[in-house]
Amino acid sequence: MRRYVATDSCRLITSGQFYIGIVGIACVYLLGTYQAGPVMDVYTGYFFNSWFSTWILSYAFCAVPFSSCYVEDAEQQSWYHQIQRGSLRKYAWSKTLVCFWGGVAAMVLGVLLFVLAMSFRYPLLSERNHFVEERQIWNSFGFFLNSDTMLLYFICSACMCGLMGGIFALLSAWLSLYEKNRLFTICAPVIGVYFIDNFLTDTLHLPNAAKILAIFNSDNALFEVRWLNIVYAVIVALAAFIGIGILTEKKIEREIYGQKGKESTGKLRAKHKKKNV
Repeated sequence: MRRYVATDSCRLITSGQFYIGIVGIACVYLLGTYQAGPVMDVYTGYFFNSWFSTWILSYAFCAVPFSSCYVEDAEQQSWYHQIQRGSLRKYAWSKTLVCFWGGVAAMVLGVLLFVLAMSFRYPLLSERNHFVEERQIWNSFGFFLNSDTMLLYFICSACMCGLMGGIFALLSAWLSLYEKNRLFTICAPVIGVYFIDNFLTDTLHLPNAAKILAIFNSDNALFEVRWLNIVYAVIVALAAFIGIGILTEKKIEREIYGQKGKESTGKLRAKHKKKNV
């Protein structure tokens, strides 16, 4: 399993798509700050991003780094060789793990790039910002909302958003096993979740705890005890990770072995060699 994860992680980090995702997220946040109008500090620009629908695009960029891994492996017929080195289960779960952490990393690094760009013109937290006093009480990471630990706040808040970005990345990778159109597989989960959160949940009058966009936003106080918001977000992300991982493994098994069941390793190797002749 370690070899799979190390190889896939190297593939992620050396891929241009990873850095496109990071830059894309930073640009989305800069666009949201521009929509918000004049701001007094970096925090204000970051906070008001979630007020605009363009913010949802940042999660689409979380899927850019690694969600096309299965499509690429299928096109190059390389998944036969990769599975021969270990097992289908290790192959599938390694891809699932790296795809997820790639989405989280893209969000965190994208937010930090946004903070860096904004810091050339604005302070991280202005002394005139009295609005932050309320957020210190309700925000899940409100204890970091002061001039000395603002960078920690941005990192922690981005990690929480990144959990949802990782889920979107996994959904995109899973959809790519059914539909090879990369633009569709990246955009469909984001559009679907946005529709569910803004229409179905409002129609059914469900609480914020059932809204995925609220669960992973540190400014939404789902529980009075702050650490419960963080734990709840981690549990939901973990459940989604396991659920989508199982679905992905089953689909890859059907893709490679077909409906007749598993082939032996020897037959799989012979099949792969025959295709390369």
